[in-house]
Amino acid sequence: MFETGFGDGYYMSLWGLNEKDEVCKVVIPFINPELID
Repeated sequence: MFETGFGDGYYMSLWGLNEKDEVCKVVIPFINPELID
């Protein structure tokens, strides 16, 4: 479990698969880099 700093909400999850279609990477971007100056 973790905190995002932005409170409750929905966050996109990206799953990376290897050549056997097994999950090998999970990315959950909590901050949109386009919003940072």
